[in-house]
Amino acid sequence: MKLDDIETIRDLAAAREKSLTVLARLTDSSPRLVLGIGKDAIEIRMPPTLQQLVNDSVKESLTEQIADADQKLRALGVAV
Repeated sequence: MKLDDIETIRDLAAAREKSLTVLARLTDSSPRLVLGIGKDAIEIRMPPTLQQLVNDSVKESLTEQIADADQKLRALGVAV
């Protein structure tokens, strides 16, 4: 195994772990949207229907990213 492969595995595993963490927290989050950074940020409460649409879209995207990382890790010989 080459050094590049090891670095790729590390990067894929880190991205996969981050996606899994966000996915787990998604169900625990309150229905709000934060726009801006720091003291200039504003928080907007979203109606439940909009929150569900956002959550569904994010879940789908994260699930695809995790599946893609899993496939790449398997191709490099890593058991997932």
